[in-house]
Amino acid sequence: MTDNPAIVIRPRRDDDLDELARILVEVHAHDGYPVEGVDDPRAWLHLERPLGAWMAELDGQVVGHVALTQPGPQDHAPSMWADLTTKPKEETAVLGRLFISPGARGKRVGAELTRTAMRAAMSEGRTAVLDVMAKDKAARRVYETQNWQALGAVDHIHSGGIREPAFAYVAPLSSVDSTFKTDGAVVWGVLKRIGREVERTHETAPAILALYFHEQAEKAPDGGLWKLLFHTLEGATSAMLDPANWATPFSPAARFGDRRSILPQDLDEASFSALALIAPHLAWPRLAARVFDILWLYTTRNDELRSKAIDNYLAIDIEPSGWHNGVGEECGRAVAILIRGGKRLREQRMKMRDKLLIPFQEPDPLEVSFLLSVSRILRTSGIRTPADVTIMGQKCENLAADDAISQNPQAQQLCLREALAWIRLQDDRAEEDRLTAAIASALATQAEETRAQSEPFSLAESMILEESLREYSQVSIKYREEHGLDETIIKTRDKLSRARKRLLDNMQVLDSEPVEITELVRTAEAFISGQSGTEALIRFAHGIPLFNTTSALEAGRDWAASSLAYQLFGRLVIYHADGRRVSTRSPSSSPGDPAEDFSLMFQTYSTYVPLVTTAWIVPGLDVLGVEHFFDLETLHRLLLMCPEVPYDRSIAWTRGLMAGLNGDFGSALAILPPLIEHSIRLGLKTRDVYTLVSDADGNEAEKGMTALLKMPASRDMLGPKLHFELTALFGDPGGFNIRNEVAHGLASDSQTASPVGAYSWWMALRFATHSFALQYVGEQKGKARQAPSSRKKLE
Repeated sequence: MTDNPAIVIRPRRDDDLDELARILVEVHAHDGYPVEGVDDPRAWLHLERPLGAWMAELDGQVVGHVALTQPGPQDHAPSMWADLTTKPKEETAVLGRLFISPGARGKRVGAELTRTAMRAAMSEGRTAVLDVMAKDKAARRVYETQNWQALGAVDHIHSGGIREPAFAYVAPLSSVDSTFKTDGAVVWGVLKRIGREVERTHETAPAILALYFHEQAEKAPDGGLWKLLFHTLEGATSAMLDPANWATPFSPAARFGDRRSILPQDLDEASFSALALIAPHLAWPRLAARVFDILWLYTTRNDELRSKAIDNYLAIDIEPSGWHNGVGEECGRAVAILIRGGKRLREQRMKMRDKLLIPFQEPDPLEVSFLLSVSRILRTSGIRTPADVTIMGQKCENLAADDAISQNPQAQQLCLREALAWIRLQDDRAEEDRLTAAIASALATQAEETRAQSEPFSLAESMILEESLREYSQVSIKYREEHGLDETIIKTRDKLSRARKRLLDNMQVLDSEPVEITELVRTAEAFISGQSGTEALIRFAHGIPLFNTTSALEAGRDWAASSLAYQLFGRLVIYHADGRRVSTRSPSSSPGDPAEDFSLMFQTYSTYVPLVTTAWIVPGLDVLGVEHFFDLETLHRLLLMCPEVPYDRSIAWTRGLMAGLNGDFGSALAILPPLIEHSIRLGLKTRDVYTLVSDADGNEAEKGMTALLKMPASRDMLGPKLHFELTALFGDPGGFNIRNEVAHGLASDSQTASPVGAYSWWMALRFATHSFALQYVGEQKGKARQAPSSRKKLE
């Protein structure tokens, strides 16, 4: 052969078979190809479903061969391609029987043969695919240098069941489909898959689709455009959108210590190219808006990308269910872009303004929280017009007067507060006074309803009346005099005084040191105030001692010994607020009976909890709210350092504790008690305690919180004081039994918002941070950790 021989590719003829068979035997001796062996090479060269076969010559000598066939039952690549693209596998052509004489390698013979087969497949309207043995690295290099895309790993079965590792490939995608400029078939396949997922779930929220993209990226073969596209879409959609943060509007969906979930800025140049490839063909506005926004923000910042992002944001439907599932943030982001776009985006700004007004044009009011959220975006942005100020203020006030909404004082207050916010833009003091007085009146009504739901007393009633008086104090003296509000204010103050008196009257008097609540409140505020965020939170959670079970038991036994009724009737009956008898405890003939001791201690504990809530928890929360801002990320980082919080439950713990920090004790108690139960169970298991229970058939199940807390090992692990508090709050029918009340829907809103609800949340915070607080104390040597004046009084 010459140094630069000419390669001739021609169709195979029958008289070529003998020479091709000889070369095949030589290739098998050199490479082990084909794996089936070459006992009958001519039979192996026979094609059952031929589309074509070609051979290569160098200087007139036969040196190589390739064939193209229709897909058969043993071919893996056609099925994988069909599954990825939803195209029928009959539209593929299988490239195979490719071999090159060892002496002719390195002269691009293999490349010319595969290129010839690919063109033949294209002429038939088919996509070329193939399987190649994992061991045939030279053949794989030929395909990969020509940009064949890997579809995945397969097993090639031959010779009666022998499995040989192999890979499936598809021809360079730019040659497959002319619908797009490059790699069209993959883009088309990805779009089809997204469409099927959207059709199946009726979900287009980027954060939800991110889970699907992650799943598909994991399934896609390494190194291919499929994996790149799905991984890139995951990176683009998994981040949380923060429209208030112009510099970095995308934040991690999750953080784990020093690690976090993927963000758009983590994407590389190839990923942004992939986004640019698929963006023009996305038919779902929420997904398209996110992709164009990211391309504009992190690539060229050209006006065309920005305009397409805004157009897609404008195409998103504004309705209640979607609004609470990310559409609200997307509208906020669109408004932020529009405001900074200047006069060039005036037309799109007006479109967004018109779109935000549409929900208020419905004949029947939509969901209140949705309408008020839309109103806030319009009010706080620069896209509103002067006429909107008057119109929206009136619409929000009309919303408060709606028959359905006016029956809910809290919803009515929210509507009135939003109306007031609009009115304040007009600088109309008389209207401000009128709406402020209306808010104060709605609060007073709410206080009355709260009292009716939680007789004989309610801490919440006092708090609401205090807020009502604060609102009245904002009304000008002139307006108060003109509308006779001073008398109303006096009556409200009287109601507050009586509410506080009822609260105190219903506290059981114990034989103990008198407690002046005012002093305790000041102590709590002084002890927590002025500290760093972590320091303040730890002081709040651990600044007072646990309940003194020793003194409570002594007081209880003294009462039992002096109680004629207890001695005569011989039992202590506990009733639920709804009238159910939930526990009956009889005196034990022997001292120290745990059930009787619990009941006697709980009498003191039931008055201790409201006292601590009023004197410590409520003022402590006020200080934390004023001086610190705890977000989910900050609290999550703290909880990751707490051994009581399992890593795989840390996000749930964070959300439960954050709800309480925001005053939403109902949501907090829906989340936290099962987590406390789980942590107790884990603690017992680490001590080799058997926590399962078996039925008559031998089926096993985990014990619940009540059963776990009854185990002696729980008391040993938790200590007597913490064990009693957790039992009294969560795990005993004769206690507050929060775990059961919440789990079975027996706890009303007023009950979860009561002192017991607040205290239960606070105890969950204390439980979660117990070990961290001990470590923190050790690191803060020389610093007093508990408020000394509080300890003695609360004990």
